Amino acid sequence: MAQTAPPRSDPTLEIWIGERSLYILIVFLTIIGSLILIPTAYIRWRHKRLMESEVIFIVLAYVFFLANELVLLGLQTRVYRLSYVALGMKPFYKELLQDRHDVIILAYASTYLFYTALWCIKISLLLFFRPFLKALPDQLLWWKVTIAYLTATFIFGFLTTLLSCGGPKQLNRIGPGQKYCQGRMESLTRNLSLFGWFASDVSTDLLIMILPLRLIYGMHISYAQKMRAGALFSVGLLCMITSIIRLVQIGSKTGITNPNVQWLSLWGTVEATTAMIVGCLPTFRLLFKSPPGREQANYLIKMPQLNPGSTSNPSTSSGSHHGVPSLA
Repeated sequence: MAQTAPPRSDPTLEIWIGERSLYILIVFLTIIGSLILIPTAYIRWRHKRLMESEVIFIVLAYVFFLANELVLLGLQTRVYRLSYVALGMKPFYKELLQDRHDVIILAYASTYLFYTALWCIKISLLLFFRPFLKALPDQLLWWKVTIAYLTATFIFGFLTTLLSCGGPKQLNRIGPGQKYCQGRMESLTRNLSLFGWFASDVSTDLLIMILPLRLIYGMHISYAQKMRAGALFSVGLLCMITSIIRLVQIGSKTGITNPNVQWLSLWGTVEATTAMIVGCLPTFRLLFKSPPGREQANYLIKMPQLNPGSTSNPSTSSGSHHGVPSLA
């Protein structure tokens, strides 16, 4: 007689990582994401670059990043209490329903804080790239298109999250013994939010990288210079990699269609910390430039005259270049 397999437990209630381990990891990554701001602020202060527009969005990103990590720390205490009761490790307690309600509210808040931090970093990178594109109207047009797409995807993600799992009105309809967001339509809207944010995140990262790389490809500079500039402008690739790893890990451990809050918190913290580092990395280019007031080499990258007729006159061609800001 075939042996009946034991019923599979709900992956949303299983404990995939120890409570203490997850707490320590979130705190550690929060410290890393905070410490990167110290050299960033010092370098910008030394080079008188604290007032540049991208700095505003780096600071905003950090505010949302820090708020998200604090929300996650408060969320984990309730999540583990609920898991302990569901797994029979601890007895039922009277605040259980309130904890369930708080977990859902905090999960929504964390989602918005997390993606707002990511989008602030994306905007800071676009503002960093903009001076390099001013000399080329066509490239500047693509920059504006990217900004519009960035705005549209954020609005899309915001609305899909707000309306997922039946929307806010469903929160007050959860009774004892009832599962939240398990219906067919509710699961569909939840997955639309998860996959929608993922697609928006990766596609915007890709656009932000392609924008300056198209400019570099057309520059009349050495291969070594192109490699250095390409490496600087491709920092968004790190965010793409962590975003993909995050979705893959959530799917492999708990199921993409039914993610576990602990696993979402773990990989969300990893991606958010990576985004903070990526947002600060362009500042470190200033280490290769002398502070204001000191004699420094001219690292301007010259773009060729776009008028085809100018190529017939070398003297005119050499004197009519569009100046593009230095990568340093």
